[in-house]
Amino acid sequence: ASAFQMAWGPLRRDPIHAAADAELGRGRVNAVVTTYWVIITSGLLLALALFADELVRIAAPEYRKAADLIPLAGVACAMHGLYVLVYRTSEFPSLRRWFIALSVACAVAFVIAGILLITPLGIYGPAVAIMIGWSVGIVTLYLRAQLGPTPTPYQYSRIAATLAVAGALYAASLTLPVEGALATVADGALLLAYPLLLAATDIVPRYHRAVARSVIRAKLMEMRAERRQVHRLRD
Repeated sequence: ASAFQMAWGPLRRDPIHAAADAELGRGRVNAVVTTYWVIITSGLLLALALFADELVRIAAPEYRKAADLIPLAGVACAMHGLYVLVYRTSEFPSLRRWFIALSVACAVAFVIAGILLITPLGIYGPAVAIMIGWSVGIVTLYLRAQLGPTPTPYQYSRIAATLAVAGALYAASLTLPVEGALATVADGALLLAYPLLLAATDIVPRYHRAVARSVIRAKLMEMRAERRQVHRLRD
């Protein structure tokens, strides 16, 4: 999520992005970017949730009981990205001042929530407190922008459908009566089903898929050409 947003800043000054803003309007372009941020981030969170048992073993066998914490911590981190995303896709006077003030409010809300929740929730308390803290900024900034003169036309139906697909696949992983290696294989199949379902339900439209294939093909050709140059230089 952070890499996506770090790249988005410079890309906004790219001629193609500027042309899209001029033709479609910055609000519509921001809405599409938001949708794909949700699609990508939901896929990453689904992968974390499905393979939490395997990922936790990277640390040590003693951490196996903390597997349930991995997706929760992932959501907490993603909410920081969502906060920055809402800020970048909002347009209203004094936006920067609101962002700074709300960042302080998020920190205060996190501290208060942590004090209240860490004792009853234990190890899950900090992650939940982080989610509550960022929610203060997300909700306030969203409402301020959407009630302003230039609300962003977010693609709510596609976003909701994406979350529904990811949630259904995670729920399916919890109900499958398999364990061990079979469970890992099943989780891999569920993760593979995520992009397939996005395409089948047209959450990612056909013309967007064609563009994605073109970009991937061009990148692969570029990587192949770079490898050939490296081999020639070595020879």
